[in-house]
Amino acid sequence: LYTMRLNKHLIMQNAIDQQTILNKILLLSNQESSLQKILNQSIQYIIKAPFCQLQSKGAIFVMEKDDTLVLKSQYNLSPELLNYCSKNGVKVGECFCGLAAEKKEIICKIYSEEENVKQSKCKNDYGHYNVPILYEGDVLGVLVVYLSANHTKSQLEIDFLESVANVLALIIHKDTKTRESLLNQTVLRELQKFSGIGTWGGNIATGIITASQEVFDIMGYKFNEIQLSEAFFLKATHPADVEKLTEAIEKAKTGVPFELEVKQYKKDGTLANVINKCKPIINSDGTITEITGALIDVSKIRNSEAELNEKQLLIEGILKASPDPLYLLDLETNEFVYCNKAMEGVIENNPIFSTDYPKKGAQLFREHVHPDDLDVYDQMNYTLRKSDDIYTLRFRTSIFGDRYHWIEQKSLVYHRRENGMVHQVLLLSKDISEKVHASNRVKKLNSDLARQNRAIKKVNRELDQFVYSVSHDLRAPLASVLGLVNLSRLNPNIKELKEYMVRIGVSIEKLDGFIKDILDYSRNTRTKVESKPINLKALFMGIIENIKSINNPDIELDVKCDEKTIFYGDERRISVVFNNIISNAVKYADYTKSKRFLKVRISTTKNTCEFYFEDNGIGIDKE
Repeated sequence: LYTMRLNKHLIMQNAIDQQTILNKILLLSNQESSLQKILNQSIQYIIKAPFCQLQSKGAIFVMEKDDTLVLKSQYNLSPELLNYCSKNGVKVGECFCGLAAEKKEIICKIYSEEENVKQSKCKNDYGHYNVPILYEGDVLGVLVVYLSANHTKSQLEIDFLESVANVLALIIHKDTKTRESLLNQTVLRELQKFSGIGTWGGNIATGIITASQEVFDIMGYKFNEIQLSEAFFLKATHPADVEKLTEAIEKAKTGVPFELEVKQYKKDGTLANVINKCKPIINSDGTITEITGALIDVSKIRNSEAELNEKQLLIEGILKASPDPLYLLDLETNEFVYCNKAMEGVIENNPIFSTDYPKKGAQLFREHVHPDDLDVYDQMNYTLRKSDDIYTLRFRTSIFGDRYHWIEQKSLVYHRRENGMVHQVLLLSKDISEKVHASNRVKKLNSDLARQNRAIKKVNRELDQFVYSVSHDLRAPLASVLGLVNLSRLNPNIKELKEYMVRIGVSIEKLDGFIKDILDYSRNTRTKVESKPINLKALFMGIIENIKSINNPDIELDVKCDEKTIFYGDERRISVVFNNIISNAVKYADYTKSKRFLKVRISTTKNTCEFYFEDNGIGIDKE
């Protein structure tokens, strides 16, 4: 009987101790502490349970999204085990903790003295309980506690540990949801700040409105600087919008939501474009006691729209007023989207354009580009799709008339799709034919001037050389004549005077020859070339006879002429050239030689004429 009473007392005491520990753990969850602190304290409560044979150490793992158990809390784990568990975590199915999570049931491992404890990843000399923490069938974590020496497995311990795991599941689940809720609230709050959208709620009975910071910002006030109410918003509304806002609010009180844009005065007196969205809260009994809504300041959007409209009107005015053909091209459909009056005039006056020219305009334009310019024209269309810069191209086209015109076309990206692809381009075509032709004429004139300049420079060089040579050659015989005249004055000897006269005659003949050369040069530069048939042999013989009659040279002349075809040329100029060559041969004959000669060979064919001269005169110095 005593034993029975003692057992009952022990059972009651164990139940009390279990409930006390569970209560302590539950009380921890009500404190404003981190999950880790709650779990740390919970482990200490668990391992100190007087009815369990446990060592003073344990750990709690929490399940992450990638099916990995992460060490969240521990008490007195060995450094080696702590390092292993906290470094990489424990995958589901690995080690005893992973197996407990996988099987969703308690694992009790007791080591015998003969077992090699070192083979176990969770090293312990005696054994351990691995208890899965489950919430509605999902594994939230694993509790592991370590057994004392000579431990005997008991149902009491298992029931206790299951109860503890259930309480821990509630704590972990609550923490997870709390963190998710806080995260969502934070994200929503940040999104609200970023978007500038204000939220508000109003009590229909009192008319008082509570609102977020953004509502006060929109109205130009500090947070809670004033008491917001229905009357306040109506008073701040522009007179032109008061009636429609009042009507919308009254309908909202009957359950009709609204979205309305009105102008409202801010604290500093400026006007803001505000969109007010309102939704009534309908109670379960069908009554409406509160309405909620959002306030959005769209002033910047409306101002931007107004500026954009002004620019659009300005651009349209400029396009219409342009005297040059201008059109807007859709690169996706290759159609004309817009043409100004100048371009419309081109279309009306050109029969190649039909009534559906917008669809075929770009194709027709290309068909009338000069064939030599097609590659450049196609390259422009490719470049337009990739560049934001103004692209300028010059090409020839017959689209503006019955002949090819030079066109300078400037193109600019007008619109892009959201993906960045060019959608429409604006093209301005200007007829620059006169400009191009004038430029070509200028180039030709410059080329002609450059050629004439080179010719003048050449003539100037020749003239300088000629003047130098003439002055030298004229002064030499004149100086000789003057010298002989002076000698004649001083010498009364008749015989010597006659010799002086002979020398004077020779010098004058030389001077006459130089003057004749100058006249020939002058005639050559002024006389037009006259080509006519020439009897070359007769020409040569006439030149030779003339030289013989003047100089009576002691030179053997050998002339042979093989005229297979008639030779055409300027007889006077050829006569001058040949006369100079033969005269020089006679003039510079080497009289130290016993036999002096001059050979002349002439040979004509259908396409060529060769002249060959050979003499054995004194020659010309190499210098």
